[in-house]
Amino acid sequence: MFNRSNVFTFLGCFLIGLTVVIGISKILEYSFIFSKNSEQIKKSEDISDQENTFLCNNYSFNQKAEGDNEEFNILCNQGKVVFSLESIGMSEYFWIITVDSSEGSKKLDAEEFIKNGQHRDLTGDGIDDIFIGIDSGGATGCCFNYYLLSLGEEFRKTTLRTSILKAEFVDIDKTGMIEIIIPDLSFSYDKNGGRGSVIPQEILELQNGEYTFSQKLMKRAKPKNYSTQIKNLRNKGVLSQEVEDYMTMLAYRGLGESVWELFNQLSVNTPNEDRENFKFWFLHNLEQSEFSKEIYEINGW
Repeated sequence: MFNRSNVFTFLGCFLIGLTVVIGISKILEYSFIFSKNSEQIKKSEDISDQENTFLCNNYSFNQKAEGDNEEFNILCNQGKVVFSLESIGMSEYFWIITVDSSEGSKKLDAEEFIKNGQHRDLTGDGIDDIFIGIDSGGATGCCFNYYLLSLGEEFRKTTLRTSILKAEFVDIDKTGMIEIIIPDLSFSYDKNGGRGSVIPQEILELQNGEYTFSQKLMKRAKPKNYSTQIKNLRNKGVLSQEVEDYMTMLAYRGLGESVWELFNQLSVNTPNEDRENFKFWFLHNLEQSEFSKEIYEINGW
C-alpha cells in the first residue's frame, strides 16, 4: 500500500545524505587548496630564509639579453635559482670579477663568464668563488656594491662593501687569496664639498670568513717621493690642510714616526695653542674612519 509519509522520509534522508556528501567533498577540496597554498607559502619562506645560504650539489649558469638589458642567473641542482642579477641599460649594470695572480682582476659580462667558465677558489678554502660588482648608476657614480659568492655544497652570498668609488681585487701577497683595495671616504668632505679631499686606500683581507682591515698589508714603506714632498711642504712653512692630508696618507701606511716628524718640522714657528689645535683635529678626523683603531695600532699610537 502506497504510504506518502514513507516517500517523504526517504526523500528527506536522501537530501540529507547528499548534503553531507557535498559538504565532505568541499571540505576535502578546501583542505587540498589550503595544503597546496601552505606548501607554496612554505616554499617561499624556505627561499627567503635561505637567501644567503643554500644547499647545492651542482651549479649551472644562464644569461639572457634583450636590447640593453641583461639577466644572469646561478642555478642549483638543475634549475633552482639561488642568485639572480639584472642590468637595466647603462643606468644599472653588473659585472663578474675574475682575478689572476699575475694578470690582476678582469671584469667579465655574463656571456663571457659562462663561455670561459672562469671561476676558481679565490679565498683559499678550496671552494670555487665568484666576485660580483654592481653599479647602481647615477650622475655621481654611486654606488658600487660587491658580493662574494661561494659555490660549495652550501651556496653562500656575502655582502662585501658599498662604495661610491670602485674597488680593486688583487692578490697582493701572491698567496692565492684575493685582497680588496677600496677607497676610504671618511675624509671626502673635509673641504671644498669633497673636491680635493684626501682619499686614502684601505686593504681588506679575508679573516675568519669576512673581509676586514689588513694591518699586515697596510703597513708599507715610505712613498718614493717622500723627501720631495717633505721639502715642498717645509717651504710653505705652515700647518695647512695639505699638511694634514699628507699626514693622513702616512698614517694609513703605518708610518707613525714620519707623521710626527713632519708635524714637528713644520710647526717649529707655530704658537703652541695652534699646534695643539691642529694635532687635535688631525686625530679627531682620523677617528672618523671605521678602522681608526687598527690605524692607531699599525702606527704604534
